[in-house]
Amino acid sequence: MHSRQLARIHEGLVVAVEPNIREIVNEEFSLTSFGEAIEAVDIAVLLVDHKEFKEEKTPRTTYVVDTKGIWK
Repeated sequence: MHSRQLARIHEGLVVAVEPNIREIVNEEFSLTSFGEAIEAVDIAVLLVDHKEFKEEKTPRTTYVVDTKGIWK
């Protein structure tokens, strides 16, 4: 599922963390930092294994979906 599709069907806040870009022009979700995202979300979904994500500890959110197996 594409992030825009997820944002359209999900009633809550959807944010994206992408360390390689500075801005997303999109009305469905916003770009934020990893630290801000983890404080705001109940579900963390890891889709890309950027080195910046590998350096982070496993988020302490209600649910974590790690499709790359880097958060142990």
